[in-house]
Amino acid sequence: MKRSMSRLTSLCAAATALAVVTGCGVVFHESSGKAGGIHAAVATGADRTKPASLGPDVPLTAANALEPHMKSPDGGWGIIRTTNSSMLVRTTNGGRTWFDVSPKGVARDPNADASFPNERSAWWAVQPQAPGGAYKPTLYVYHTNDAGRHWTTSRISLDPSVPVQSTQIDVVNRSTVYMDVIPMHGMNSMPGQLMVSHTGGAAWQKVPTPSTLPMGGAIHFVSPQQGWLSTSDCSTCPAHLYRTQDGGRVWTEIRLPSSSAFAGDQASVSLPRFSARHPLVAILPVVWQKPTGVVAHEAIYGTVNGGRTWSLHGATPLLGNLSSFVDTRVVVVLPMTGQKSFTTLRVTTDAGRKWAAVTLPKVPFQTLLPSFVPSQIEFVSSRVGWIVWVPRRGGSAKDQLWKTTDGGKTWANLSSSS
Repeated sequence: MKRSMSRLTSLCAAATALAVVTGCGVVFHESSGKAGGIHAAVATGADRTKPASLGPDVPLTAANALEPHMKSPDGGWGIIRTTNSSMLVRTTNGGRTWFDVSPKGVARDPNADASFPNERSAWWAVQPQAPGGAYKPTLYVYHTNDAGRHWTTSRISLDPSVPVQSTQIDVVNRSTVYMDVIPMHGMNSMPGQLMVSHTGGAAWQKVPTPSTLPMGGAIHFVSPQQGWLSTSDCSTCPAHLYRTQDGGRVWTEIRLPSSSAFAGDQASVSLPRFSARHPLVAILPVVWQKPTGVVAHEAIYGTVNGGRTWSLHGATPLLGNLSSFVDTRVVVVLPMTGQKSFTTLRVTTDAGRKWAAVTLPKVPFQTLLPSFVPSQIEFVSSRVGWIVWVPRRGGSAKDQLWKTTDGGKTWANLSSSS
């Protein structure tokens, strides 16, 4: 996203976790209409870059911030950002060390966005900056299928009058890739532009979407034709869920069944998470908020027919949650108590119907809290997970990454020696 350093984003997330605020849950960049949108030229053919360096480890410092994206107990990707650069990193030892696998010669856009379909595949959208900090009207899309050893790139020309705020890449398969390009301050007058590549990223074309649909949300395609969009009309408005069955040209809004417990509340709907083994099975996180925008309930819905119908599985424990959706059955939630502390981890293994409570240890959940707040949890199973702690606003310490291998009963500090 075109934002100032990830640490600021993490601190905002942490502040959200410590105070129930308007519109918490998924953050969107909204837009609607088509006039004045992104004007992207068809990309040039793909070029091979030099192999990326697998060189020295990248330590966490007070000047950078890590966003981990783990894929297995040992392997995963991450983005490390500073105020003027960003790099893609990988770990093969569960997060103890990270090494830079960014393509060589790439302009280090501090706000570059990335997508990590699996442990060996990554996509990275970079918009270079000119001297003085202004962004150039060009978007470079890099991708690797061998864990960052080699990268392929394509170039997309943008409208110079519309700077890009963020991009989101969604990989369907090795051939079909979608990307939502969202302009700076893309509200009603500057909508996002949905783009698609059917050549594995070598060339891109614009998808004509309805002029009334705000495309500045979050996308997920489960096939080249069928996809989902979670978006809203303003930054404090609830998010609506839409479905397309023709590659993004026509979208239909999905209405969810309510419950008497949510009477009078508005549903803010995130993207569904589909099963890799059973493509018709998915779960759907939903935030129910008051007309004022204050969150009242959080819940999980499910489908067994590809999203044609949805049923309520149950409420998510407490509010102010950090959550990690491992698959369509396992979800891990770190709820905040009324005293703004974190005493239990909640885990479901049946898609939100029942939840087990795990008592969290004093270290780090009491010892760190005076100076740090949790900004992200990342689990790859019900037992193996990570938590990122960031300094409270105004703090100058470095981020800390902790890991559990027993479902949250004990945690180890992976960044103590970095």
